[in-house]
Amino acid sequence: MDFANIDLRAAHEKPTPVHLALDGAPLYVQSDNQIGTAKTDKPCRVLLIGAGSEKVSAIIREIERLEMVYGQRAGRTKDSGLPALAEQHQAAMRDATGRLVHAAVVGFEGIVFDGKQVEVSAEYIDRLCAPRTAFFHQVYDAILEQKRLFPSAASA
Repeated sequence: MDFANIDLRAAHEKPTPVHLALDGAPLYVQSDNQIGTAKTDKPCRVLLIGAGSEKVSAIIREIERLEMVYGQRAGRTKDSGLPALAEQHQAAMRDATGRLVHAAVVGFEGIVFDGKQVEVSAEYIDRLCAPRTAFFHQVYDAILEQKRLFPSAASA
């Protein structure tokens, strides 16, 4: 790679896969069209655009503002008001992180519901990787991870 050829904006817009794993074991579509951990040529992956994408970075900035405002308000709120403030903050964060996942997820590979592979849609994003789902943290962390935008030297 030549530094003159690094285009971070383009890299953030190009979808990159995140291979879903359950308890650390990568998931694959099995021959019976079910999901399992036995390795096949059909990985279960979510395709994400990067944190530097315009629509993704706008939501990340919103999340950062929510955190800053919450910290300031929590410091000024009486103890009796903290539970309500915390609940309000948690709801706002759930909403913002859900919108972040929706903005970043642009495709599915090997994602099976009811025995059928599905295309990316708001419904299936909500069911697979939105807040309060099994794969939310894996997808959320991958959205924020900058290094996944570039292949390693060994694989380039």
